[in-house]
Amino acid sequence: VPLYINGTTPSFLDVRNFTLAEGEMFTDRDIRNASKVCVLGQTLVRELFSGESPMGKEVRVRNVSFRVVGVLRGKGANMMGMDQDDIVLAPWTTIKYRVAGSSLTNVNQSSTSAGSGSGSSTASSVNSLNNLYPNAQLNLYPLPSASQAANTPLPVRFANVDHILVSAQSAEEIPLAMRQITWLLRERHRIHPHEAEDFNIHDMTEQTKALASTSALMTNLLLSVALISLIVGG
Repeated sequence: VPLYINGTTPSFLDVRNFTLAEGEMFTDRDIRNASKVCVLGQTLVRELFSGESPMGKEVRVRNVSFRVVGVLRGKGANMMGMDQDDIVLAPWTTIKYRVAGSSLTNVNQSSTSAGSGSGSSTASSVNSLNNLYPNAQLNLYPLPSASQAANTPLPVRFANVDHILVSAQSAEEIPLAMRQITWLLRERHRIHPHEAEDFNIHDMTEQTKALASTSALMTNLLLSVALISLIVGG
């Protein structure tokens, strides 16, 4: 089982400073089509293919076959000691809709749109697109009755993502980038000025400083123990 299974976009390589050793990264078209392609890290190549080239071969992630289109260069362990090469990169739409299986819901389209608030299964409440697009009255196909639409609800795909990775051009521009991202997300989420945010933004430099302070504390403790041992031994 890979340590990391990331559904992402091609810009992941630039944000996380990954480079390709072989092949190429999947494209935006693969994301739109939810293509079953992936890029592997060096650890998986070594363990699954014994060092041979995996290009064009298939790997299975939770019983879903992926065709290998690229191989990442080795990065080694991160600051937490986790192997960064034990990773699978694939289009986020593929991971979300095919692997995680979170694309389909039992929600009818009419229940997610503004319209009738009484909850009655009338024709106007089922055909809620009339409220959104009143001028688009194209009777190309017969409209389903209320009972037909209620018995066969259409699955809805929500294009929500779990988290977004962003890289600033320099460390000095991180505060400005965080303010701009906060403003953009509040606008996209339609959050009023007096309302609380429904998202969290974390700065990796803060985590780095926290880890550095923890490492310095552990170093000082070890030095103190070693000094006491030397004194006792003397």
